[in-house]
Amino acid sequence: MTHSEVNMYANYGETGNNIYSLCMNIDLDIHVLDNMLEKCDANFISSSDDDDYCSMLANLYEDFSMYNHIDEEQCGSFLLSVTKCFLKHGFDVKKYGCECLDALCWADAGSYTLEIAELLLDNGAGLYFEDEDERADDTDEWNDDSDYSVLSSIAGTLGRWETGLWENANLMTAYYMMVKRAEEGRDYHGIRAAETCIGLSVDKVEKISVSPDNKSFNEHQNQDYKDGLVLWCDGHPLILREYSELFVDPMIINDCVSSYDVSDQYAEIIGARISRIQFIGASYALISFDDRKQKILVARIMLSEKGNCHGVAALVSSIEINRVALSDIENIYLIDGTVYSHDVRVYEEEAIFLKGKESDILIYSEEIAQEQYTLKALKTDKTIMRGKYREMHCPNISFSKVLTADVAGVKELEFQCEDGFLYFKADAYTNVDILLSPKRLDKILSTFLYDNDYTEIKFFPVELK
Repeated sequence: MTHSEVNMYANYGETGNNIYSLCMNIDLDIHVLDNMLEKCDANFISSSDDDDYCSMLANLYEDFSMYNHIDEEQCGSFLLSVTKCFLKHGFDVKKYGCECLDALCWADAGSYTLEIAELLLDNGAGLYFEDEDERADDTDEWNDDSDYSVLSSIAGTLGRWETGLWENANLMTAYYMMVKRAEEGRDYHGIRAAETCIGLSVDKVEKISVSPDNKSFNEHQNQDYKDGLVLWCDGHPLILREYSELFVDPMIINDCVSSYDVSDQYAEIIGARISRIQFIGASYALISFDDRKQKILVARIMLSEKGNCHGVAALVSSIEINRVALSDIENIYLIDGTVYSHDVRVYEEEAIFLKGKESDILIYSEEIAQEQYTLKALKTDKTIMRGKYREMHCPNISFSKVLTADVAGVKELEFQCEDGFLYFKADAYTNVDILLSPKRLDKILSTFLYDNDYTEIKFFPVELK
């Protein structure tokens, strides 16, 4: 970022703009910044922009990733170093810490978001904007009777669950937990992103029941769903929660009213290293392990308490989509389904469950390259579904063929049933499109969205016990 570009977006005076420009450079030598701040007094380091009244550090959080197109973890590591340097030289975190916590919501700092937030809180960052000039201009939360809390900003980011930014929404959920605990005067230390457990080995698996009085844990949940699962990874507790939320939280162990070891039911993954944590939808996350076929499915849907399934998570294994045996499939159930319009018989699902007599199959779409999607399937050893679902009425369904595929994987599947031909297609935003046609199609084209010559899929609400 050039000096002229800095002057367009910041107004800290000549020296301040030089520091700001220096901090916007990813190749910054932190010792150079340290020497520059050493020559400035604390009031100058804490000064705000003459135009937007935001401190230099808060603006850096929001602007840095905008002008440096780098990996968010690299961005976060850089911002953590800059934060430490500012604090070392007297940055007024008590006055400007709240706006810094607020700016972290948009900082693209990856897992370092939680480390930076913890550092700011440890140094006395406030949680409320006490001055009306310091509040965010776009918030609707401000009124004359109450101060605007940084929690309101964090809560606003949780809408990312609905826009496909699932990993970031999960991170913001952990951030919300941390700040909420600080607001309640409770210990907020050690909350970290789930990704910090990648490369660690699973030592033990525990089931926990959390006290209903723990407001932070249960705030967004029905009181019936207060149980969770803990993967102890080299001593770090990775919490698997309802609503497919995953993060490391050592303090939640203190809130348990009960816990017991279920490692014997997860023997297949004990000693295995976590290799990947991926969200395959807003409702589902997968934890994969090195050299192991088994994965852990963390689901927002309701799971039974059978075998190696504990309400929020279950052991599953990958299966080739074109080798799914439908001989024992009883019916098809849909989760979070939507229809494109009232007169087009094309449905978009986050995932599809094929309910079987002995096992369940989850079919989902995965992005394998930019704008390239393929269908994937997971199989459970036992039936695990319970709760309320929408049953798709397609009697006497049987697998017909793989409609389209390439070296990357299967893209479209065809099934035959009494009402015609049922098609599943991997689609953008890792959704699965469903089409029921009275006639066989050679290929599902994008133009099918505008053709009404298709059969309506009938849905029936059911409850599986």
